[in-house]
Amino acid sequence: MTSESGSLALYLLGSPRLERSGRAVHLGRRKALALLAYLSFTEQPSGRETLAALLWPDFDDTHARGSLRSLLSQVRKIVGQEFLPATDDRVGPLDGKGIWTDIGEFQSTMVQIRSIQLQGETAAVAKTLPLIRRVAHLYQGGFLDGLNLGSCGLFSDWQFQQGEYLRRELCTALEYGVRASEDQSEIADGVAFGRRLVEVDPLNEEAHCALMRLYAAGGQREAALRQYRLCEEYLRRELGLDPEEATVMVYESIRHSRPIRPPAVKPRLQGLPRLAVLPLRDLTGEQQWFSDGMTEALITSLSRRAEVETISYSSSVSYRDTTKSGTQVAAELSVDYLVEGSVLKSGEEVRISIQLIQAGSGRHMWAEDYRDSFYNLLEMQENIARYVTAQVVQTVIAGEARTGRSAIDPDAREACMTADYLMRNSQTDADIEGARAYYQAAIARNPDYADAHAGMAFTYFSLGGYGKDFSPSEESRESVDSHLHTALELDPNHVQAHMILGGLRLEWDWNLPEAERAFQEALRINPSHVETLTWYAFLKMAFCRFDETLELLQKAQRLDPISLVTLVHLHRYYCAVLQYRRSLRVLDRIDELYPRRDTIANYRAWVYLLMGQYQNVIDIGEVWPELQRFGSYRSHLIYARAKLGKTNDALELLGEMKTDYENAAGADAAYSVALGCYGVGHESEALEWLEQAYRNRDGALVQLAHRKPWGELHWHPHFQEILGRIGLEPQLEYMRRALNSTPGPASTVIPSTL
Repeated sequence: MTSESGSLALYLLGSPRLERSGRAVHLGRRKALALLAYLSFTEQPSGRETLAALLWPDFDDTHARGSLRSLLSQVRKIVGQEFLPATDDRVGPLDGKGIWTDIGEFQSTMVQIRSIQLQGETAAVAKTLPLIRRVAHLYQGGFLDGLNLGSCGLFSDWQFQQGEYLRRELCTALEYGVRASEDQSEIADGVAFGRRLVEVDPLNEEAHCALMRLYAAGGQREAALRQYRLCEEYLRRELGLDPEEATVMVYESIRHSRPIRPPAVKPRLQGLPRLAVLPLRDLTGEQQWFSDGMTEALITSLSRRAEVETISYSSSVSYRDTTKSGTQVAAELSVDYLVEGSVLKSGEEVRISIQLIQAGSGRHMWAEDYRDSFYNLLEMQENIARYVTAQVVQTVIAGEARTGRSAIDPDAREACMTADYLMRNSQTDADIEGARAYYQAAIARNPDYADAHAGMAFTYFSLGGYGKDFSPSEESRESVDSHLHTALELDPNHVQAHMILGGLRLEWDWNLPEAERAFQEALRINPSHVETLTWYAFLKMAFCRFDETLELLQKAQRLDPISLVTLVHLHRYYCAVLQYRRSLRVLDRIDELYPRRDTIANYRAWVYLLMGQYQNVIDIGEVWPELQRFGSYRSHLIYARAKLGKTNDALELLGEMKTDYENAAGADAAYSVALGCYGVGHESEALEWLEQAYRNRDGALVQLAHRKPWGELHWHPHFQEILGRIGLEPQLEYMRRALNSTPGPASTVIPSTL
């Protein structure tokens, strides 16, 4: 559908405007065009929160959403509500049947061009050239040329990225048109495409060179010589460079009327590994511009490294949507390695997966996943490109050396991935032991597999939160140390290994400064590592630095909204800042995502204890009888019974806990026994058991400074001395506020948002 049909037409390439039957439609506000432009690129509805943040970044949520509501009402009246759907939470997408857009036709035409190219037919040129002419005609100028929203930085970043994507697409089509025209001696078409290409990309030396050859072939010698001088002027003025030798040779051949040698394939640099970055796959079908931008950022970053030779973007992008195998692509490009991956946008989160493949064997040499907020596009591209470049070059150059990212046996990789899955979904010690068996199998097949060693360390550390005794055994300590040392020796930039090292320093060694350094190193390597962000937040919470805690947890949740570990720590955060109903709301969310987990019921009992709802603590144990195996729940139960006047029942259960501890028959850590003692009013005995917990290196002590149930004991010199040995300081002002808080009845409505 075009504007001549009488329907609406939205022009975004060049000066943006909306037309109806060829006549301009007055929108009144620049942000109306910006809104239509953003919605025209997506095939899925956009969240109102996203749109409000893009267009009114300086407003608070309420005023931003109000401004969006007003603007949306105005725009829908103009374009028709049926063509721009909207609900309470979502807006769009634009109905392409009712509103023609130049970028919509531009992109669909590019798809046709690539589809014909991939067919590899001799007649492909004749089919493709008219499509390239159409693309060039549609591109009347830069994306949203002249539209500037000033302080809307997020929108400006998106506008720039989108514009670069469209410009690259045009260049790709024109480059193909120039090559095809030259091969088929279609001089007029070749010159037209070449002139447009130089106009859009004046520093494209190959385009200048092709134009020189085409002019000469068409008998326009002076035009060819002028083109060389123009190329020379651009390169010297913008880059301070002279034309390449091949360009000079074409110039000299034309100047002296000698035959022009056809363009030669650049010789391969001897001794350097050669790699190609294939276009990242857009799994959502609506962010191809971002996928291509990430691909180009990777190629640009890798091209700066002298240790490897990287195929150009224009060569790599021709393999987008190809059905050829990796082996075939590698053979055609004559490369040793392929870098490939995908981009997935889910809500406001972007997930990028990258992997390095050895072309000859097809073996996966290295892989990594990244997650970040969609709002941080430019920063994210830069960080990921820099990190991937370092990892790829390290892996490729290491080659035959002993590195943690060396070629991995496929069976070892499969075993490691199975173990990772079991760890992520573990609920019992048996699950963790099952994961350990798979990690052991991976190491047996590939002893230099850093991922497997880090995973083994993780199983012994039992961070899954399901181990009931948090006191490390000597065997666990030796195993964690050994596997961590091996993982970091194999790969000094192994993010998970640095993260586990931080956890080790935090929860087992109580060396809090070293723990912070380890977490910071992991985040330096990968700023979007969700598990590290969450664990670092746990460290901040130990010091009652709650603003910093929330900042880390919010970033982690933006990156992975359904991460169990992040949600659990968010629950702990809300408990620490005395927002118990929000904590219960988080636990409700966890129950929706991960139903029937006894550990979540145990967390709920803890919140009830903090709220003083002691009968609820008892009742939840009747619904969840399996909670009796948790020492922490038994201590909560003792505490609750004592507060309700059921002292004999409380003392009986406390005696059972002590017996189980002494006989090593249960999983009751000394910390839990200590809390039970304090619950029945035995302060001196509670302090003795805290000393035992200290001797056992009980990880629960890390959060001792802000635990409300210890009540007045926070002012006891012995209690404060234990805190000091752990590396914590008393938080007496915080405790006064916590002990004076009045949570209110359990029936209070929980907020619908976190």
